[in-house]
Amino acid sequence: IGDVRKISGWLLPLILILPVFAGLMVYYAIFRGLYLLMIGGLLFILGKALKTAVSYRDAFRTGLHAMTLPVLIDTTTSLINLQLPVTYWFLAINLIVGVLVLREVGKSAALPMVQEK
Repeated sequence: IGDVRKISGWLLPLILILPVFAGLMVYYAIFRGLYLLMIGGLLFILGKALKTAVSYRDAFRTGLHAMTLPVLIDTTTSLINLQLPVTYWFLAINLIVGVLVLREVGKSAALPMVQEK
């Protein structure tokens, strides 16, 4: 019985925590992945509307990097137990940052390239 108590002291929490961790990883891989596909498509369409020569791959990468600020805000508000009253704030911030990046890409693409010899 003493051996069972020693093993259950570290095995039981592991058995309880491991499936929760695995479930969270699957959740983030599937749902955040689908979210990024949607953001990439929206940024691709907005990039075409802004007349920037951005491919879907670049729009997807922009959306991935633009997601950093909303994730930091989401993590911070979760840590202090605060609910933001705006429904689609994560999407809005991600799109705003993505559009700002696309505008800068459009400006830099319009500048002439200087080649050094």
